Amino acid sequence: MPAITLILFITSLSLFANDKKICLNFYFDGESVELTDNEKIFICGSKDTGWKKIPFNQAKTWLESFLESRAYFQSNIRKVKDRVLVSIGKQSFIKSVEFLDPPKGFDDIVYQGAVGLELTESNLTEIQNWTQTRLESIGYPCSEIKIAASYISEEVLVQIIPNEKVYINRIVRESIPELNKESYSRHDAINKGDLYNADFLFLTSRRIIRSGLVSYSYFTHSCKNKGQINQKLVLNKPNLVILGVGASTEEFPILKASWKNSRIDKNGSSFETLLYLSSVERSIEVNTTFFLLKNTPRLYLKPYVRYEEITENIYETKSKIFGGYLGYDFDIENYALSVDTGPSFTDETQTDGEAPSDSEFVSLEFNLGLTSHYYEYFISSPRNGQELLFNLTQYNGTNDENENTQGKQLTLKGTKLINFGDFDPPNMILGFRFHYSSLLTEKLENTPQKYRLYLGGEKDIRGFARKTINNNEIGFKTTAHLAIESRYTNLLPHGLQPLAFIDFAKVGFNYNSFEDITLYSPGIGLRWQSPFGSFRTTLAKGMKSNDQLDVKEQWNFFFSYGREF
Repeated sequence: MPAITLILFITSLSLFANDKKICLNFYFDGESVELTDNEKIFICGSKDTGWKKIPFNQAKTWLESFLESRAYFQSNIRKVKDRVLVSIGKQSFIKSVEFLDPPKGFDDIVYQGAVGLELTESNLTEIQNWTQTRLESIGYPCSEIKIAASYISEEVLVQIIPNEKVYINRIVRESIPELNKESYSRHDAINKGDLYNADFLFLTSRRIIRSGLVSYSYFTHSCKNKGQINQKLVLNKPNLVILGVGASTEEFPILKASWKNSRIDKNGSSFETLLYLSSVERSIEVNTTFFLLKNTPRLYLKPYVRYEEITENIYETKSKIFGGYLGYDFDIENYALSVDTGPSFTDETQTDGEAPSDSEFVSLEFNLGLTSHYYEYFISSPRNGQELLFNLTQYNGTNDENENTQGKQLTLKGTKLINFGDFDPPNMILGFRFHYSSLLTEKLENTPQKYRLYLGGEKDIRGFARKTINNNEIGFKTTAHLAIESRYTNLLPHGLQPLAFIDFAKVGFNYNSFEDITLYSPGIGLRWQSPFGSFRTTLAKGMKSNDQLDVKEQWNFFFSYGREF
């Protein structure tokens, strides 16, 4: 008899050796999950009256529900003697998401946000929300969505009933006594007659908030009145103070500060003071933006005064600038366009470098900008879109030796970003950045420092240190560069994004011509999008195709916080 008792005791120990207690007589049989204290009350009860004892069937139902919320749909809960053993079974994951009957254009973006995650209600809700947002971005804000999922096949089916496309025929704006309604419209990324696009409505709200006119803006839409959108606004105090910090190995640290009165009249005209401090540049600017006409809210006049000090390795300058712009901007389809022109007077003092010690000159500038809405929409985490900027400047003045200095400078630069494969979230971002500048002047030695051209550093060719490609510190008449970069957003954990790139550059001693030498720099880097800004670091090798220029091949390391490609 004692031998039989011993055998039963050993068998019992073996049976429950790997069990993990949940509470009371509930045990996990094998693998376990972490249950909260509140969940355990629903299974085993508590000391409170009415919860002291939970019937087995009720506890089993609650426990199955808790496991299903963690994607365990094949659990087995059974009584073994005086214990309740819980086998959680296989966890189900989302292997694929299939969209049924999507409208044209929906599949231009490939969804993969919840693929590979647990088959839970919260992840199914995420799929539904993404589907709704995607439909609203292509003109279907009144769609119907039904989701079905199988924990056996681990497939999710999303049935889409798009209903009809919606075009905007009316924008109703909330009335605010302090502002003319027309002043809101200058920030519109979407206009009457355009296809409904929730992304562009969000961009419109973000623009008006950043302008300082209001503290909050959002749009509402009712499917009973499909063509009408309503803009809601929350007014703030007109005075706005913004502080920002950044850093890089080229400029450390960086401090930006601004004070702005965004409502000096009912048209939303503004008065602003800007401060920039770093190891390279110290500047302060005071400007006023006057929106001249109530019914032409995007036409503006912007006079400004600016003082700046720049300390580079090859020169030091101090400049006082007085100028102004007459400008106009507008949105059409998927792009924002801006144009402005105006004169300025500059008093430039050179304390170190090859430029004249003192120069005074008058400039006339013409600027043209083209920015896609999605480039602006994703500005804080670049992934898509393009930007193109054109500048033409004519200057004329004298230097400290009473010699005339005049010239014309042409600049064209742009950025193109491609979400390779059109995934959401993206797998790889392919980026192209280019810059071309050329100076037409008779004597480069008389040219003010402001218009001299150099290369080297994170803004152009990253394998060379800042402005080390400088023609013996004199500068060039023509420079150009092309940067090609690929960034991998889902390759590493914890939001780390490795990147690889190669930069090319050309220089010329004459206007609109290049020398027979190519500078290039392959490199690698890492980006991390933190909750409070982006960090980037790169390591690149600066190389040249021949020895025509007195430039040393070198390695260059760069680190920055708050700057992007």
